[in-house]
Amino acid sequence: VSIRRLQDSEGLKAVNRLTKNHIDFKNQIMKVKLAVQTLSSSVASALMFGQQIGCIDSSSTDKTAEIISVIDRLFDIFNSKCPVARGYKSQIRPGNLHLVVEVIESCKNFLSGLKDCQEARIVTGRKRMGFVGFLFDA
Repeated sequence: VSIRRLQDSEGLKAVNRLTKNHIDFKNQIMKVKLAVQTLSSSVASALMFGQQIGCIDSSSTDKTAEIISVIDRLFDIFNSKCPVARGYKSQIRPGNLHLVVEVIESCKNFLSGLKDCQEARIVTGRKRMGFVGFLFDA
């Protein structure tokens, strides 16, 4: 929301695709495209940049950007199919399988260790299904 307000007030876009539809998603709750664009590395980068220049004043920006980066990395791995892509977007092959497994294990440990503001683990709380789904896929 902070990024969107900043973009609206300055008339710029911080190299992400966030629009009004991403913030007011109630009528478009099943659109995966909106979720993927919201949880992308460009949004994480925009959050960090906004914090660095002082436009976003939040103590949780670092953690939010880290969560978004982890989920983006998992999206890239799970959707990898391009034979010429590099990094996390490349196909899973015998040559990079050990690296992919390492990254997935790291993400799995990160997501299963997330806690809410009352220090309760998210994967055991009422709103756990999105995180549990990722953990099962991993």
